[in-house]
Amino acid sequence: MFNISQTSLHIIEPENKITSAEELISKMQNLPPIKNNYNRCAYNYGEDFITLPTINDFHSPSEYYSALFHEVIHSTGHSKRLNRILTNKDNENYSEEELVAELGSAYLCAMCGISNSVLENQAAYLQGWMKKISDDPNILIRASLKARVAVEYLFGKKSDLAKIEP
Repeated sequence: MFNISQTSLHIIEPENKITSAEELISKMQNLPPIKNNYNRCAYNYGEDFITLPTINDFHSPSEYYSALFHEVIHSTGHSKRLNRILTNKDNENYSEEELVAELGSAYLCAMCGISNSVLENQAAYLQGWMKKISDDPNILIRASLKARVAVEYLFGKKSDLAKIEP
């Protein structure tokens, strides 16, 4: 027998939510649906939705919002939004897209005053990023610009930066 709070079926406790992050999310435009699952964070490009475990399934609320913001940035690449090319993991652009999502997540975390918690699976991308950066030093500049454009898009700002390709 388990207490409901020991399962993933429990109700999210309000004190686990970070008010500044919730306010930021409420101001975002054109977000896809956000669904909960039990074990992974992902943006489903084909069906256009974000899925992640509930806030109580993370080590901290900051980790939850960091993961959510990462997936939100991915969602801005959909053809209904910024039409940034989202590729599969076999494509050479995959590392750049992950860097865009991580930088965008860091921007959003900073905007609401929380730490950008790095999850184990996000840390695994560092090796790919380091190789890409050494192969193409402009990848960091491109990814930073794309992340900024994504964040500006979420708040209804149209950016001329989208046209810049270093």
